[in-house]
Amino acid sequence: MLGEDEDISVHAARKRWYLQRSQEALKFRREKGAARKRANRLAKLPRDRQIYEMSRHIMKTLPPDEAYWCSPERLEQMAIQNLYQLELSLATPPPH
Repeated sequence: MLGEDEDISVHAARKRWYLQRSQEALKFRREKGAARKRANRLAKLPRDRQIYEMSRHIMKTLPPDEAYWCSPERLEQMAIQNLYQLELSLATPPPH
């Protein structure tokens, strides 16, 4: 981002823009790669173990204040939703 009193050339602005986009793309690819790796690892496990492992992952990644107030039922629901996003679900849709 440009500061209020910052002046840069068009060339420098383009260079900065492309650098930001390439960093965003790299971050996106890393996140997708990590998700695919997790999905491949979870695919080998039984359904209840998948839910347990995904709920552990969610607890690690949740902000502390959200994790503190998250009930076991809500955590299981979030784990099932994440498994559906990773396409590790059964043929039936998740319960609402």
